[in-house]
Amino acid sequence: MIAKPEAELVEAALKLLAERLPPGWTVARVEGQGAGTGEGDALFAFTTQSGMAMGSAIVEARRSFAAADVERLLGGLTRRLREAAGDRPILLVSDFLSPRTRERLAGEDISYLDLTGNIRLVMQSPPIFVETAGADRRRSDTATKRVAGLSGVKVGRVIRFLAEVIPPYGVNDIEEATGISRGYVSRVLDRLADDALIRRESRGPVETVEWSAMVRQRGQSVDLFRANTTRTYIAPNGARAAFESLRRAPVADTVVVTGSFAAVRKAPIAAPALLAMYVVPGGRLPNFERIERELGLLPTDEAADVVLLWPSNERVVDDPWTEGGVRFVNLPQLAVDCLGGSGRMPSEGEALIEWMQANAGDWQYPSLEAYRERRR
Repeated sequence: MIAKPEAELVEAALKLLAERLPPGWTVARVEGQGAGTGEGDALFAFTTQSGMAMGSAIVEARRSFAAADVERLLGGLTRRLREAAGDRPILLVSDFLSPRTRERLAGEDISYLDLTGNIRLVMQSPPIFVETAGADRRRSDTATKRVAGLSGVKVGRVIRFLAEVIPPYGVNDIEEATGISRGYVSRVLDRLADDALIRRESRGPVETVEWSAMVRQRGQSVDLFRANTTRTYIAPNGARAAFESLRRAPVADTVVVTGSFAAVRKAPIAAPALLAMYVVPGGRLPNFERIERELGLLPTDEAADVVLLWPSNERVVDDPWTEGGVRFVNLPQLAVDCLGGSGRMPSEGEALIEWMQANAGDWQYPSLEAYRERRR
């Protein structure tokens, strides 16, 4: 028999799905079908209003299901389910499915439903496609292990290390490199493993990192202009002129460029319009006034084309790269900043990630030893 919590989940999923079906369609559970015996936990039957077309889906119910579980589901269980299903879809139902989990399920042609309203059901016979959006975050009242999110300052330092350094390495290595406590690092790694962004055995070293997906998820978790203290300006001769003058300005060593003017150096998709620069921490307060004066910037609250950022985390501006006398933020941070920016910046971030994938040898450390050697 299916366990009571899963049975309740199946009934809740059935009710939610009935509300989301196209007009004229109905869904009902087939009694006596699906008892957790390798043929799913339930069988949902679909019928059109005319009753002339019918179809069914095998249901697999999981109270808790993460992206990493998709790979495990693709083992023997999925083979048995697909043998039992034939042309019928497999419908994975759960309390909550993260965006990364839904992406991986769809990529494996597995339909899904969670109780927040995220639904994707694809049937071939009769043809039906249902897709609705629910929550991207787990409800706070859902019983689950507490893990670190991807929007904090400390998690950003861990993610940068994971992106830049090719594994293997362990929790102690990450603590040494980032200055973040082992307990916090472990919680971040748990979250990333659940989302299938890294692979590691229980309490073992990190074996692989899906850095591009991890950077994308980090970028979707932060807002560049809210995560940092900002001041906005108009450059009288335009942002490009302000950028060119930076090459010769004495303040060039006090700022690090991020956003569009940095991304265009690697992956140009359009002429940059907004000049965003981190002010390098060098005291209790940033010297905005000196930069304003030397670059001729005029403070404004509207239609700004230059933004100065006081970073919430000074590690953001560590290890910049230089071109033509101007310093630019490290590439993983640049991708995150663009994805968390405004206007066309997210598109620039995606283009940058594509460049980083094709040129990984230009910015990634091939090993932990190579990383340590660089920093000695």
